[in-house]
Amino acid sequence: MPLTPVARPFGATGRAAVVGAAAVVGLTVAAKSTRDALFCAQFSAAELPKVMVAGAALSALLAVLSVRVFRAWAPAHTLPILLVANAFGFFAEYAAVALSPRTVALVLYLHVSAVTGVIISGFWSAVNERFDPHALRTSISKIGLGGTVGGIVGGMTAERVAAWAGARETLLALAALSVLGAFAVWMLGAPAGKKQAELPAPLPTTEGVLQSTYLRDLASFVALTALASSTIDFSFKMRAIERFSNAEALVHFFALFYTATNVAGFLVQAFVTPPLLERAGLGAGLSGLPLVLAGTGLVALAVPSLLTQSILRGADGVLSSTLSRSAYEPLYTPLSPERKRSVKALIDVLINRFGDGLGSLLCWGFVLLLPSAAGTAATGAAVAVAIGTLVVAGRLHRGYVSELAASLRSGAVVLDQVDVSDQTTRLTLSRTMSELSADRLRSEIKKLREAALTPSPSNAGESTERVSRILSDLASGDVERIDRALDQADTSLATFVIPLLASQSVGAHAMKVLAAFGTSITGQLTDALLDRSRSSPAVRRRLVRVIAEGKSAWAAAALSAALDDPEFEVRRQVVCSLEEIADRGVAVTLVRDRTLTSAIDELTVETVSAGERVEHALRMLGLIFDRDAFRLARAALGSGDDKLSGTGLEYLENVLPEGVRAALLVALAAKSSPAPRRAERELLDELKRTLT
Repeated sequence: MPLTPVARPFGATGRAAVVGAAAVVGLTVAAKSTRDALFCAQFSAAELPKVMVAGAALSALLAVLSVRVFRAWAPAHTLPILLVANAFGFFAEYAAVALSPRTVALVLYLHVSAVTGVIISGFWSAVNERFDPHALRTSISKIGLGGTVGGIVGGMTAERVAAWAGARETLLALAALSVLGAFAVWMLGAPAGKKQAELPAPLPTTEGVLQSTYLRDLASFVALTALASSTIDFSFKMRAIERFSNAEALVHFFALFYTATNVAGFLVQAFVTPPLLERAGLGAGLSGLPLVLAGTGLVALAVPSLLTQSILRGADGVLSSTLSRSAYEPLYTPLSPERKRSVKALIDVLINRFGDGLGSLLCWGFVLLLPSAAGTAATGAAVAVAIGTLVVAGRLHRGYVSELAASLRSGAVVLDQVDVSDQTTRLTLSRTMSELSADRLRSEIKKLREAALTPSPSNAGESTERVSRILSDLASGDVERIDRALDQADTSLATFVIPLLASQSVGAHAMKVLAAFGTSITGQLTDALLDRSRSSPAVRRRLVRVIAEGKSAWAAAALSAALDDPEFEVRRQVVCSLEEIADRGVAVTLVRDRTLTSAIDELTVETVSAGERVEHALRMLGLIFDRDAFRLARAALGSGDDKLSGTGLEYLENVLPEGVRAALLVALAAKSSPAPRRAERELLDELKRTLT
């Protein structure tokens, strides 16, 4: 099966995604800076939890609507319309500030809280649809980097406009950024036409999401991180209100703070996120945010001040938009596009706002019950929630790998199934055989070998003349006499039949005879297979197939010993045979570390094509990982479908250790290079090796 590498250059779509991320994140940072400043200048800290709850509720209502809209139309087409409407809203609020500053501050807080989550979720949904799973994983750091740069620009824009013209004029800047964001997202485009008419998946509900263990963990992770963020944000704003009083000072402070967090985010996204995700995987990215929040939260509790609270809030802002976002977005790749649109909007916005609202209610309770220590109590709650989120993050990463494997099994790739009878007996035998140690296997094979060399009563009584005649025929070189002798041979003559496997004329007949002898000669066959000085590669290839006919643990143990054969074709035949034996329900036990090392060696073999060595290595690795998933991953890589190929490679990159993963990517890159024309003799030799 040809294996098609899915690695592709970043391209115009990637550049459009970077620009879109910069525009959307820049708008978000500037809007939050202005929102927080105008509200905190007009209202006391005690009013914060109330408006936070109201904003979360309004955002949840908008999320429900966006789920239906994103399901019917591509997010890349509907989001620009929302951004243009957003610009008109900012302009109207600008016009009304002079009439009622408190009312506008309240409306602006609700406005920004409601649309920000939908805009961010819609943008990432559009990105998810424009990239196959593997391309998204390799490109997401660049896209996130564009977002952090946009956040710096957005924060500096809000700060400078407020300093030069006043806090009110920042609303005009927000309207302009909304228009710019609409254009950038429109440039990103959508993979299909504007209207998505055929979407058979039903509209998901929170009940439907919670019925899936993986999506339940995903929703829990989002809700918990949102809860922690809302309590941290409340404590941070309380400290800011205590320090600053007028709108311009607050805009200046919040804008500089958000700009500083985006500068830090730029550094994290550029120098920390890519190598960490590459070496440690998505699990480290998911655990990074709660781990840091727990640590910095304890510092803020020990030394309560605006500085320590700013560090805690900054850590949340930096990691949630960089490392955590880069690890979080690929979690949706196992879902189908139509299900991804609705489920992502539901979790990203509705579940997120649920956690946000729950955190706001918690802060409201602290204000009522502990008015003098509400900020400290909120910080303590954030630390406790962060510790709980660590547990969910570990479970979520394991679920992601399982879901990727399940998506390969879902029917996207249809493969021929092995016709297996009496599965219960085979599985029982497999469990029994798997309990045998390597020493036990060697001992049993030795007994079989000795038994084969010991004459049975029937053999002892056989005439010397008959044995001499059969041996003479086997050594005659005459095809007709050899065929006749093979029909009369028994297990005691297996040693004389094995060399005949090298013959083109009688080799196939010799294979059938040896296979008919069963496991009683497995020891002799194994000796011949491992005696590379006497057995030619052609003999060893056929011996592999004969031994594999046993479909037993003894056969698997014998073949496993030949995985280091110097001939690639023999090794490939061994792995294919072990795979067939495993498909029959027999336990195939390989030493994991040795197999991983062998896979790396196979991927770097230069005497065979890259496609052959990749397929061979993946077959071998499937014997120590999930065999069915690896078989489907091979088929996905060769399917020619970008989405399917990306899913297959994404699964492999998540389950393979770093050394094997690196060798695989190098081999896939070599596979993409045009192969030179081979000589006719070389092609003929390869056909002979394969067919004989």
